[in-house]
Amino acid sequence: MPSRPTYPPEEQIISESTALTGRTQFFHHCSGSALPVRDIPGRGKTEPNIEYGAEKGYNTDGEIIGAENYHHSCVPQAIASFLTSDEQFLVLITNPDQLSGGKQIVGYIEKRDYLDMGDRYAVTGPVKLYGLTDAIPVNEVGVNPRSEAKLGKTEMETILGHFAGCEEVTEKCLEKTLRLKEEHSGRPSTFSCGCNSDPGFDEDDTGGC
Repeated sequence: MPSRPTYPPEEQIISESTALTGRTQFFHHCSGSALPVRDIPGRGKTEPNIEYGAEKGYNTDGEIIGAENYHHSCVPQAIASFLTSDEQFLVLITNPDQLSGGKQIVGYIEKRDYLDMGDRYAVTGPVKLYGLTDAIPVNEVGVNPRSEAKLGKTEMETILGHFAGCEEVTEKCLEKTLRLKEEHSGRPSTFSCGCNSDPGFDEDDTGGC
């Protein structure tokens, strides 16, 4: 099977979509945190970059704008495929050590725009995150926990319907992320994330930053 492009022609990008579809994107959880934030202390992870809008002054009207594949390249062919599709939601999954149910859906980034990073694209848009107690085990929506998964209308309706009744914790996650970045400012970011470029991945080395 030919490899997917990481930097397709810009005219192929669909920067906004109203389709009720999406795909999953894994990130490494900050061990011990009660919030679904990335692992800054242990792995120096930069994605998902939920502070993007705060640092650029783009957060308005209560929206928190995040980015993925922004500071460092992380499975760029998956983001390229997402940007050139009519999929609307980049569904964020992680594997919190507090929970025994395996990988969990903790929120999503809604595709709103993109950034040309020179050798790849980053996706940007409103991010919504929910507490670990409200997370959805991926197998409950029929998602294969061992691979990048595309999500159809039925799966997205289940995810959005579930989170509609939950408290959003995105602002708390942003505050926690900024605090962790300050506390660990001397730690180098992950320039080589070690993520598997193949759409499948092993349980102990999940593709994602």
